[in-house]
Amino acid sequence: MVLLAFRANPVSLLRNDEHPHPLTCLALLFAPSWAEPKNEGQTKVHPAVQELLKWAEVAKDTGRSLRNSFINADDIDTIKEMMKEGDDFEKQFAAAVYAEKKHLSFEETPDDPSRGMIVSEEKALLPARKAGERWQFDPEAAEKMIAQARIETAQTDLQSFKAALEQYKAIGGTYPSNEQGLDSLFERPTKAPRPRRWVQNVSRPEVFIDPWGNRYQYRLVNGKPRLSSLGPDGKASDDDLTPE
Repeated sequence: MVLLAFRANPVSLLRNDEHPHPLTCLALLFAPSWAEPKNEGQTKVHPAVQELLKWAEVAKDTGRSLRNSFINADDIDTIKEMMKEGDDFEKQFAAAVYAEKKHLSFEETPDDPSRGMIVSEEKALLPARKAGERWQFDPEAAEKMIAQARIETAQTDLQSFKAALEQYKAIGGTYPSNEQGLDSLFERPTKAPRPRRWVQNVSRPEVFIDPWGNRYQYRLVNGKPRLSSLGPDGKASDDDLTPE
């Protein structure tokens, strides 16, 4: 049986090693600490890591950010979007960062030493860039990560719908009509064409909404299902995503 579950946030997905989400790297900040690294004292702390830890130490205790610090007030919304966390996010996030301080290091972007990624035991955490003499969170790189993650999530969803529709036809004898649509994977149709047998393939109807807040598209073309997402612009256009 193909069973589609409602998309979990990155924090929960990090516990599913078989199907890692592109953003689970960021969620590792909330995972249990790993074993102590060897030769810890021999590792030089990169300035970007130092700036992040200074921010984290203040924020975890007071909930306030340092002025001109690694993470600015506007950055928190972007990081919240990456983490999908709710209330008291800033203090929780700062405490998680600070708890990982022994494991943090920095990897430069190969063609640009002023940019890179703060990592924990080779797991990417936060993008960083040098602004003047200071290192700060890189919201532009983060937005690109979010955009790519949304595309990959939509393509994964579409592949899952495609497999579920094939199962629907295999046991039911027909694909859903245009009117029945993807809802037939969640609730058994009561009007023709009724499937001869039916199994619930979708656990919650929320999965029919793509990462940009629009409903996934379904229609029959020459008797075959055609699936797509309207993509970032929310309009039918050449950038629509498909399972292929």
